[in-house]
Amino acid sequence: TLFEHIKFDENYREVGFEKRLLALIDRFKPEVIAISGYNVQVHNLKKRIDEIVKNNNKMVIFESNNEAEEYEVELPVIYVPNETARLFEYSDRAEEEFSDKAVVAKFCIGVARYVQSPLLEYIALGDSVPSISIHKHQTLLPDHKLLEAITSIFVDVSSMVGIKINDAVRSPYLALALPYISGLGPRKASSLIKGIEANGGFLVKRADLIHKELTSKNIFMNCAPFLEIPAGDHYDKNNDLLDSTRIHPEDYDLAIKMAGDALDLEEEDRQEAENEDGGIIGKLYDEGVEKLEELAIESYAKQLEAHGHRKRSTLQMIQEELESNYEELRKSFHLLT
Repeated sequence: TLFEHIKFDENYREVGFEKRLLALIDRFKPEVIAISGYNVQVHNLKKRIDEIVKNNNKMVIFESNNEAEEYEVELPVIYVPNETARLFEYSDRAEEEFSDKAVVAKFCIGVARYVQSPLLEYIALGDSVPSISIHKHQTLLPDHKLLEAITSIFVDVSSMVGIKINDAVRSPYLALALPYISGLGPRKASSLIKGIEANGGFLVKRADLIHKELTSKNIFMNCAPFLEIPAGDHYDKNNDLLDSTRIHPEDYDLAIKMAGDALDLEEEDRQEAENEDGGIIGKLYDEGVEKLEELAIESYAKQLEAHGHRKRSTLQMIQEELESNYEELRKSFHLLT
């Protein structure tokens, strides 16, 4: 959503530019300033904005990975690749969404979207994506072969990142990644969106995909762990906290057992916790997921193997997901210099 776009009439070397930029930073409190352009002059612009941020001590607060701590850093000013933005600015998609905006404004929108989600911006290019320079030898491949290879990458990364399914239902732009989720594809993704819209427009829990006949069992088994339903601020019996993780529904019982063992709950205590909002998983979150460390995964896996459960790698993944739901698995954003 574009809330506002502002054109600077001042040259970036003028005092008026600095005052106006600082006013915008104070007003919008950005987490990053993205710089891109059409020529080498953009280097001077970045240098000037770096100088303004540093001289005026503009800071931003970030959360640590476990969201328990915050830390303050200087407001980042970064270069952003313009390859997707330059294709977007003259595209039918840009004209359809922002017909009242100038071409340069559409370019800026493309840059901003790239910063928020490079994956979605590459996916949005559709059949035009082979025109992007990806590899020095890509011209040796026919376009359809190159597109097949890129599509395979989209599937891998989309499944790694997952998709907040209810956000995708509300936003066609966010839904662009849904066809690349394992087990779906364009037709099934479209059918899933329409099915959720016909059932209230909101998926309460993953199990509803089966209960409301939104997918077949086979499709459910393939796509379920990649459809994220973030947990709310308050526990609710209608929701399943494990739906906010990459844990597959077929391993939910194992995750619950693992949480109960980490809490050292007796059978009676387990049943009591299960009857509360949030269940055993909610109790683990309340008392601290660090209790999972006390299980010693190696020996715990051996105990389960003695009962016929060979789940070593699954146990490790469950622990990681309970400790940090849908933690970022991609490589760090590559900053241009």
